[in-house]
Amino acid sequence: MNNKEKIITLVKKHEVLTKPQIAKLMEFSLPTVNKYVNELIYEKVLEIDTTIRRRTEGKPPIYYRLNRSYGKILGIFFSRNNIVFLVTNVIGNIEKKTYKRVTSTKNLTKEKICDIISKYIRENNLKKNIKSISIGIPGIIGKSGKIIETTISSKLNNQKLGEYLQEELEVPVIIENDINLAAKSLHNKKEYQDYSNLIYLHISDENKNVVGGSVIVNNKLYTGMSSCIGEFSYLAFENELFDSDKKINFESMEEYFLGKLNIPEEKLKFLTTLILRMIPTLNPEILFIESKLISHEDISFISTNLEKFINTPHIPLIKKIESKDLGLRGTIDHALEFLYS
Repeated sequence: MNNKEKIITLVKKHEVLTKPQIAKLMEFSLPTVNKYVNELIYEKVLEIDTTIRRRTEGKPPIYYRLNRSYGKILGIFFSRNNIVFLVTNVIGNIEKKTYKRVTSTKNLTKEKICDIISKYIRENNLKKNIKSISIGIPGIIGKSGKIIETTISSKLNNQKLGEYLQEELEVPVIIENDINLAAKSLHNKKEYQDYSNLIYLHISDENKNVVGGSVIVNNKLYTGMSSCIGEFSYLAFENELFDSDKKINFESMEEYFLGKLNIPEEKLKFLTTLILRMIPTLNPEILFIESKLISHEDISFISTNLEKFINTPHIPLIKKIESKDLGLRGTIDHALEFLYS
C-alpha cells in the first residue's frame, strides 16, 4: 500500500480528516501530507467537506473526505436462480439494488454474462460513471478472474471470465468466490476489524447442499496454491471413506459432511472434531459459522468441549451469524479495495 492509498484508507475509516490529523495518524510531516492530499484532490479522489462547521478560535480547519461523485461501483452476485446487481458510490453507499430472476444458469456462457451486464449498464445509464465491476460467483476462482470450477454453469469452467469482461466492457473487472466475499465483508465490519485471522464456515441447509468457507490471515484473504482453501468438507474425511467405492470429490464430500450434521448423536462430536482440525492448521482468532443446521446452543457446547482437547489460549471465539447479503456487500468492499489500490 503506497502513501496515497494509506491516506485514502484513513479518510475512508474516519469519514473526514484535516491535513494535520492525517499527518499525526501517519507520522508524516505536514508538507508531505499536503503534497499527497493536493494530488488526490486534483485526481478528484478527495474533496473538501463543506458540511462541517466546528467552533474553533481563529481560522477554521479544512476537512477532507472521499469525493462522492468520483464514480460508481457495480457489484454483481450470482446464485443458482438469481443475479443481483448493486450500484453504490465510491464510499459504498447503496444507490440501487436489482434482482434478476433466472430460470436456470446452466447454459450461461461468458458471452451471455457479458450481454446481461452490458444491458444493465445501458438501461441504467452507467457507462460513463463506472469505476470498477466486482462479481461474486460460487466456485473456485483463479488468478485474473479465471473460473476454475463453478456450480453456476459448467460452460464457465476454465474460462478467463474476468479478462474477457474487462476487455469487452472496457471497465476494470474483478471476480471472486462468493464465500470469500462474505468473509471480506465480515472482516470489514467495525466490530471485527481488530481480528487479523479469521475463518468463515458456511453450511447451507439440506436443500442447497453446499459447504464452504474462507480464511483471512494477517488481514488478507488467503486462497492457497490453487484457490481451494475453504473447501472444509474435506476436513470431515474419515477412515471409512477409504473403503468406499464411490468417487471422492467436492460434491461427495459435501454430501458426506451434511449427512453427519443430520445425525443428532454424531453432530456435535463431528463439529468439535472439525474445528479441532482447523485450530492447529490455521490458528484463527475468531470462527464464524453460518448455518441453520447449527444452533447457538450447539456453539456453546462446542466451545466448552474444545477445552478438553486443546489449551484455552488456542481456542478461537466462535460466533453463529446470519449472512443476509454479506456476499453481495462483499463485492462492493472488494471493488473499493481494488479501486483505491
